Amino acid sequence: MARGNIRAITTESIQDFIALYRVFEEELVNEYEKLSELGYVFGYYLDQKCVGLITFYCSANENGVVNPEHPVHYDNPEKVVYLSDMTVLKECRCKGIGRELMEFALDTCKSAGFEKVYMRTLQKEQSMSYRLAVRLGFSVLENVEQSVVQERINSERDKQDMRIFLEKLIE
Repeated sequence: MARGNIRAITTESIQDFIALYRVFEEELVNEYEKLSELGYVFGYYLDQKCVGLITFYCSANENGVVNPEHPVHYDNPEKVVYLSDMTVLKECRCKGIGRELMEFALDTCKSAGFEKVYMRTLQKEQSMSYRLAVRLGFSVLENVEQSVVQERINSERDKQDMRIFLEKLIE
């Protein structure tokens, strides 16, 4: 199991965010600014190198409105956090880093007073984050899925894929 440290990614360390977030073709600085304004952006560091990333934020904005792009709705959205992104460098996968990031996010959410977390991921057979989330107690929201189209740097992956949603009570 890896033994690194998890710390906030700030504007001073934005290059760490950009290096790990390069899956999608989008303006990465703007994406970082949006995510950091909404909530939390943390990196996992081994020997001063950022090898993992997790982002999460309250599912409701300041007006109590849930992300309109998601087909998931809650009675108390201000108590629900959306696990937006998690990634680990390919060469560092299967070493417990994703699990440490996810557990860190859950602990942070609990400390902040959130009661539930939900996430969107690829279909079961395509996703390492799905398998990890299920091991950590997430359950699939039945009949809730979404087709997503994103421009990708890696042309081997389709631009469009089907996403499913999972949720977990924060205990």
